[in-house]
Amino acid sequence: MKFRNNESQETIDNFKNGTIKAYEDQGSAYYSTGKLWDDGIVKAGDLRRILGLSLNASLNAKIEPT
Repeated sequence: MKFRNNESQETIDNFKNGTIKAYEDQGSAYYSTGKLWDDGIVKAGDLRRILGLSLNASLNAKIEPT
């Protein structure tokens, strides 16, 4: 089967499969963390402690008048 731009079905399938594979590989939170695009992944068991520390730290900042 030929398409408007004269690409074969095999070429189109290869493109689609490559795009899907890249999405599956790079869609993981571990991928972005491994690239240092964020500050890391918080374990579910540590979430409450880290959230408490973050809120406590934010309360220590001086609130300036607006």
